[in-house]
Amino acid sequence: MQSTEKYGRARIYSMSVLSVLVCGADATGKTTLGARLKDTVGRDQRHIEIVDVSDAKRSTIVLATAAMAADVAIIVVDARSGLTDRVRYQSCMLLALGLERIVVAINKMDLV
Repeated sequence: MQSTEKYGRARIYSMSVLSVLVCGADATGKTTLGARLKDTVGRDQRHIEIVDVSDAKRSTIVLATAAMAADVAIIVVDARSGLTDRVRYQSCMLLALGLERIVVAINKMDLV
């Protein structure tokens, strides 16, 4: 992502490809959210790359590698289980790696 212009505190970016990291616990809807996001943004003729990281403990290296290349991360939280230790670990890791654009998405609110 390259900064093109600055207006006050807001910046306008020109993006050739937007890399979005989607992470969170298993069975929270990460894959579905990533697919819908790609379909929605794809209609606007923008290029988006979705990286869906599984919750397996061995995926720490994959999460770190993806976070270093990502422009934004979406942490998907299941409303029924709340913030688990694994989700907290992933969010702390993203912050430690310097990823500044992090969105927390609470999914499955209709089941609570």
